[in-house]
Amino acid sequence: MARCRVDTLVAGSLLGVAALGLQSACQDTGSPTSVLVNVVPGPGMTDPPHAFRVFARSGETFFFEDERLPETGTLHPVSDRDYGNIVLYVGDVRNTFALDLFAIRDGERRGRGRADVEVIAGAQSQATVTILPTWAWPDGGALLGLAPNGESCIDRSQCLSGACVDAVCCATDSCSPCEACNLPGKVGACSAVPAGEGDGLACAPEGERSCDGLGSCRASSGQRCLAAADCASGHCVHGVCCETACAGACLSCTQAGQEGKCVPLPAGKEDEACGPELRCDGVGGCGPACTLHSDCPTGQACVDGTCVTPKREGETCGHDDQCVSALCSDGRCCRQACGPCTACTGPDGVCAPLPVGWPDPRPEVGCQGLFACTGQGTCALAAGAACRQNEACASGHCVEGGCCDQACSGLCRTCEGGRCALIVNDVDPGACEGNFRCSAEGQCLRAQGQVCRVHNDCADGLCLKGRCAAKE
Repeated sequence: MARCRVDTLVAGSLLGVAALGLQSACQDTGSPTSVLVNVVPGPGMTDPPHAFRVFARSGETFFFEDERLPETGTLHPVSDRDYGNIVLYVGDVRNTFALDLFAIRDGERRGRGRADVEVIAGAQSQATVTILPTWAWPDGGALLGLAPNGESCIDRSQCLSGACVDAVCCATDSCSPCEACNLPGKVGACSAVPAGEGDGLACAPEGERSCDGLGSCRASSGQRCLAAADCASGHCVHGVCCETACAGACLSCTQAGQEGKCVPLPAGKEDEACGPELRCDGVGGCGPACTLHSDCPTGQACVDGTCVTPKREGETCGHDDQCVSALCSDGRCCRQACGPCTACTGPDGVCAPLPVGWPDPRPEVGCQGLFACTGQGTCALAAGAACRQNEACASGHCVEGGCCDQACSGLCRTCEGGRCALIVNDVDPGACEGNFRCSAEGQCLRAQGQVCRVHNDCADGLCLKGRCAAKE
């Protein structure tokens, strides 16, 4: 099949307008190639237009643009019910093109129609364009109505470039692996996905491969490797792709459960970098080997076979022997043992109340079962538990007979399982009933089938032919 483009436009006999140019044929065919476009009014077109303006587009190339279309090319409708037809004769470029028609009345645009037209070389194909009032279009029927690169889109027909990639209008039809068209600061053009992230296709960060930040898909951290070039991070350490170079004594990227992360070797482990007399100290350094505290220099303790300096209050720890206070609680050296709904997680080594709704890390001495922390070092009913008054709940909010994580007041909100959530496309018994439904934004808007003028009138966000409709 020969490739075709719009080459000349002739008004149909029903429109009673002379041809705008000479007829031409599609390359490599002996018969004229044309499209018969039927123009019909849609719902809401109560005022008949006086004329039409025609625009055709193939890719980023426009034909019959407003400033080029002579006044004699204005098309006049036959009647209120039958607008007539147009014949488009085409030449050689593409097999499809987009057609926009704007209905003019009293010198203003009052309606618009759009269709993707397929061209059949050497034959006449047909298409129908339904004219809808401008208020039925999201952009009010603006000239051409096509979005520039970087604007949101659902399909390519909405974009000036003719390409919708990653939900935005893009400069190219598609992006290569490990590229995206919606990256912050580069929206509208294909750019390399940052290192360690995925492209939503074959290269996914949770899988065996991820992007390297240069537009290539390589092995993710934690996967086996032979050289740095095998890894998205650019670091192959001890046969495993690592997040960093991981250089230095007592550091490893192959620790069980932490493959691909550079972490200190446990205290007491041997490392060639420490030599025969020293052992790893558990924090990425070397220390003297020991069996008893008395084997160590003054001010140090024997921890897992290595002399280490005890940690101060608030520093991270693994067990009591590592702390000056001899108490390791909640992963930190702590000044004292913590009570119910408190934890020693701060940098000062002091027990502090846990946030509202948090479970107690020591239920044997604090909150159990359906209870949670109040934020004041005490217990109350957890989110989701049955209640009768606000004071009974850890959050302070008893909603619809159950403890909720927040007050959950206002339109289109309900508390399910202890969490406040929006009611979407359903009724709100308190305020949004009858012909109205809750939208995804928490507003009370018209339900499907109800009369509308703009998309924002409808709960589903789609006003089609004067009625609220469901999005596919």
